[in-house]
Amino acid sequence: MVNSQYSHMLLNLLLNINKKRPQNINLISNVITRVKYCAVAVLLYFKYSLKKQRLTVLTGDAIKYGAGSLELNTPSFASLIKILWDQSLNIQISPPINGLSLQRLLMAELGQNKNSELNLIFTAQEILMIQYACGQQTLLKKVTKTQIGNAYLTRQVSGLSDNKYLNSLSLTAIKHPIIIKNTVTQEHQKTLVQTFVQGDVIALPYVNVKSLQHQFYTAVQTAIKINRMSKSQTNDWHAYGDFEKLPAYFSAYQQPLIVIVDYLTNWLGERALPCVHIHGDYHFGNIIFDQSHQVIVGLIDFDRSCAGGTELHDSLMLFLTLFSSRATGSPLYFAEVVNQVIEMKHPDKVFYQMLNDISTNSGYDIDDIKHMAIILWLFLLQSAMREQTNTSQNWNLKMLANTVPVALKYCNDLINAKNNKGILCSAMSSTK
Repeated sequence: MVNSQYSHMLLNLLLNINKKRPQNINLISNVITRVKYCAVAVLLYFKYSLKKQRLTVLTGDAIKYGAGSLELNTPSFASLIKILWDQSLNIQISPPINGLSLQRLLMAELGQNKNSELNLIFTAQEILMIQYACGQQTLLKKVTKTQIGNAYLTRQVSGLSDNKYLNSLSLTAIKHPIIIKNTVTQEHQKTLVQTFVQGDVIALPYVNVKSLQHQFYTAVQTAIKINRMSKSQTNDWHAYGDFEKLPAYFSAYQQPLIVIVDYLTNWLGERALPCVHIHGDYHFGNIIFDQSHQVIVGLIDFDRSCAGGTELHDSLMLFLTLFSSRATGSPLYFAEVVNQVIEMKHPDKVFYQMLNDISTNSGYDIDDIKHMAIILWLFLLQSAMREQTNTSQNWNLKMLANTVPVALKYCNDLINAKNNKGILCSAMSSTK
């Protein structure tokens, strides 16, 4: 077991290096740096191709979105340059600071195992993610020194505690992480050990959505199957536990959010829907297919896995990320896709075919799907509220401005229809 003492020393060293990096890098220097990285990557690509090995690129999406996620892409040569050029993650290791040798710390982290490999990534909350590759096992370890980072890691650990979703995966052929306890530290943190999965994730910006109908159907079928295998023992909607805080946090939209949250909370109770464990970030970037892209062989990125979600949470997450990606022809925010679901307005018939796939696999009608799509929109707002990063807050403004009016009208129409139905029933009873 890796001793966390070295992880914290390594974090201190990298934080110091990060502070000493030049803050204002001009455009020309940035372009030269990226050309250099891309050139090296191209040479490596051909080197590994000649050996019939595949090049894996560690991407920096966590920097962009502040989600603390890690994506492993195995790109084609055509997409390699664009992937590298778009990444904003550049950690440059400088000489030792304060007498600490980076090489010494890395060797200590790896337990003197020279055959192991190690990658580092910083997230927006200054969480250091350390990825160890030891044979066919990959260990993801996270260390932080900030309050926000600590809160994030605490949520992750609590989400992994008694994780029925992972237990359900063990009953399938899908490769999944194993939870181990770190008995070395007093915090008793839990760590994921992910077995290497041979396969590919689908890079949405480079694939047309119409070509993914089979993969989407398969992924929805898989999501619903796993969700239904991992029902919660109680109907405690834990995944949506902070909904009541949204109106106060987004004060400019306080009144409409109160109406929307109250209505949907009551709807969940009245419908008595099954309460299940969810993946929480179920999209094509976290689903590993075999080489034919026909069969799901693995799942990754369980940072948001938790109890207390709806049976369609993961399927709708897949749907929203698919139609908000550049695969549809233009980048959209989740909120705009939620609007299109509520109003059933979309120019492409594949949109309705995929909604029908969700309905067919789950047995829920389109009205239920609309309700759960708005619940997922609130969940995404809730997640961004917790992360409290500038990127998340800017994203929130788009989410709110686009969807609050549409969701409010939808909820108000249903509330009024229910009230009118009640009045009509009372009037008919009194005439008898």
